[in-house]
Amino acid sequence: MHLSIIIPHYGDINLLEKCIFSLLPLLKKNSLEIEIIVIFNNKKSIYKNIKNLPNKITNQENIIFNIEPKPGSYSARNKGLKIAKGNYIYFLDSDVTLSPKSFKKLRKIVGIKDKSYTLIAGSIKIEKPREISLPYMYETIFEFDQERSVKKGSAPTANLLISRKVFSKIGFFDESKFSGSDKEWVSKCVKKGIVLNYEKNLEVIHPSRSTFKEISNKYRRTYGGWFKKYGCRKNKIIPNLFYFFWALRIPFKALYKIFFYKKSIYYKFGALIVLIYIRIIRSHEHILLSLGSNPKR
Repeated sequence: MHLSIIIPHYGDINLLEKCIFSLLPLLKKNSLEIEIIVIFNNKKSIYKNIKNLPNKITNQENIIFNIEPKPGSYSARNKGLKIAKGNYIYFLDSDVTLSPKSFKKLRKIVGIKDKSYTLIAGSIKIEKPREISLPYMYETIFEFDQERSVKKGSAPTANLLISRKVFSKIGFFDESKFSGSDKEWVSKCVKKGIVLNYEKNLEVIHPSRSTFKEISNKYRRTYGGWFKKYGCRKNKIIPNLFYFFWALRIPFKALYKIFFYKKSIYYKFGALIVLIYIRIIRSHEHILLSLGSNPKR
């Protein structure tokens, strides 16, 4: 098997359907053996999870559906790894679609026998919504800059291609957090001497978060991973206080980026409003976690 595409799923079944449909051209007869593995991160039966998916998807021999009841996308990704047979592992989020221009690049990479450790972060393009929203203005400036992430030695699993032998050297993802374990895993690879590359022609398209509720959900979830990473816990007064004020600090780098980014003043002002909102959300989530609330997923 040349390639295993692993997609953890929790949430919107319609976005998953769009994601899988974007991958179907890869399954057409060619020289490569490809499987798509969808891991539902819940306790429902396979039937209940797939009943709303069209037959064109559920009847595909090369699409495998499985369940990981332990909460967390990293538990689901690890489950997929245990099932996968491919020499290459391609992680995608269930809310992205693979750009058609990526097919040729993907086939070229996985068609070559890998003698080294492959670790490639592809580009993530934000889909422009019908109506421009403040969250979209923010995301066009701050979100999914994969090239910048790679230069800093990290990348998320929203669009990440890896040779199987990397997992033999590094191990699987940390399942103890709902957010951040993918970037930590990639950083660990880089520290172990594995070269992280950026490939702009391996592109996925991510829908824009169009509402403040979606922004809130994301940053509450990601802050839960950050909270745990830096040793904050219930009843740990000193680190909790320190990082509460750290979360409220003036984001000079972000302000600099907004000011000099090549967008209109209208976009810049919109991004600034969302930036302030995120600071408030993170601080509120910090208080909840410090009082013993469970991290969001």
